[in-house]
Order: sequence, then structure tokens, then C-alpha cells
Amino acid sequence: KEIRDVQGVADTTVCLGVVASSQGDPGAARSCYEESLATYRALGNQQGVAETLTNLGELALERGDPAEAWAFESESLALAREIGDRERVAIALAALGGVAAAQGEPERALRLAGAAMALREAIGKSSPAAWRARFERWLGPARQVLSAETTAAAWQEGRAAPMEQTIEYALRPAGSAE
Repeated sequence: KEIRDVQGVADTTVCLGVVASSQGDPGAARSCYEESLATYRALGNQQGVAETLTNLGELALERGDPAEAWAFESESLALAREIGDRERVAIALAALGGVAAAQGEPERALRLAGAAMALREAIGKSSPAAWRARFERWLGPARQVLSAETTAAAWQEGRAAPMEQTIEYALRPAGSAE
């Protein structure tokens, strides 16, 4: 702040949000993310906006607010598609799978999750253990209500679907996905 490096402040503040979230302080994390988001928007930094929206969406999902999570993640997904950030697309699709599970749409959850994992593999991005654990926690409710066969079929449908079709599917509000 002292040297007026606005971009550096935004980048650092989003990192502080990640630290606060990992230390179990969602209030501090949200505050950091909101500050960074406002700065990234003011700077026109679309990459920073998309990343911060994802962080806010994941925080909302962890907090048990799937409607707010959907709003953040769907904006992140649309922006990531626009700027060509395939890794951010995959991350947003995974979180939207978690949103679908929380909203009682287990097959949609698994389709989106399957697509997210297929895209991560296609672009050569591994999934860190902490991310995989959160991902599996989000999908737990979906897997509990579906048979193993239905779970596997939904996962495979997601993996096989064309990405643009999957993104359009993910951007539809709950209840309108079929």
C-alpha cells in the first residue's frame, strides 16, 4: 500500500483470504476476498476477478449457502470461459457440482464433477489433496442418494459431454438443468 502497488495489494489480500479460510476464519477470508474483488474489478483484471469469485463461492459453499455459492461460481465460470482460463473453468465446474449436490440435484452434481475432472486431466492439472478432500466432501450427499450404477453413469456423462455444452448446463439455475 505504501508504494501504491494496487495490483500487488489485491494479489496479497486474496492470498491472505486463502490463509484465513484455511485457518478456519471465514469472516476474515470473506473480507479479504471482497476487498480483492473490488480492486480487481477496478483494475479490469478479469483473471483476478474470476479467481476471487471462485474463492468466494467455495467459502459460501463451505458455509452452507449454495444459492450464494452458485451466484459467485456461475459468474466465475462465465468469466473464465470468456478469457479462456480452462483451469478456472474446471475449478468452477467442480464447485458448481458441490452446489448441485447441496441443492438436491445429485445427478447434475456428478455430471459437473465428472466434467471438471476430465478437463483437469485434459489440461494436465493435478488435483492437490486438500482440494480433492473438499471436492469429495461436497459430492458426498450426491453419492449417498444414488446407486453406484447411477453415480457411475452420471460421472461418465459429465466426462464425455462437450465442454461448451457442459458450461451451458452448469450456468442454468437449480431446477432448470434437465
